Amino acid sequence: MALITITEPQQIAGLLDLVHDWWFDVEKISHDQSTGTATLFFAAKQKELFSSSGKGVVLKINSVRKIEIKDTERVGYYDLNEISYNAASKTLKITGGVPIEINFITDGLNIEASRSDAPQVNQ
Repeated sequence: MALITITEPQQIAGLLDLVHDWWFDVEKISHDQSTGTATLFFAAKQKELFSSSGKGVVLKINSVRKIEIKDTERVGYYDLNEISYNAASKTLKITGGVPIEINFITDGLNIEASRSDAPQVNQ
């Protein structure tokens, strides 16, 4: 069940309040092109990204056509800084405290945030 469903740009502030400064692994972003769904897991602490029992929040971004990642630092793990949506270009942008920019080019704004356990870690 979703904690928050976002379909309007002004709702993004509530999502940012939920996961600001939480951590994500850029390599774990998934995009199912057949359904247009992208998912991204956030953990309150960086070490929880590596724990199979860590709790977090999963963002399910719907109607994604393409993902563009600008990762100049290549550190792998980033803390979330900002989330914004450009209605004209239908682009959801996520940036990190360590420089990274992820653009989800969509057919419209539709995000579901839900609580979840961390995805299984392969080591």
